[in-house]
Amino acid sequence: MRLIDADELIKILEEYANDKDSQAIYGEERLRLILGDCKIEIEKFPTAYDVDKVVEHIESSSTDKDGIVCYVDEKPVITKEVAIKIIKSGGIE
Repeated sequence: MRLIDADELIKILEEYANDKDSQAIYGEERLRLILGDCKIEIEKFPTAYDVDKVVEHIESSSTDKDGIVCYVDEKPVITKEVAIKIIKSGGIE
């Protein structure tokens, strides 16, 4: 799997649909219908990696009392192993 920016993909598809050469080949109305369908399908895909959720998960893990916390200078810090696990999950449980 690889991550893509869905908003950037939609932008590229819109540019393609607005391209006069593409419109001449496929028809403007047909391209608009296809673009609309593509946007709907792209929006249905789940987020593969949510940075905000990763940060939230790491922050909540820092105060967890289930043995995954270590302390550095009296501040709670999650272990490297736990951080890697959270990052690999993309913040999605």
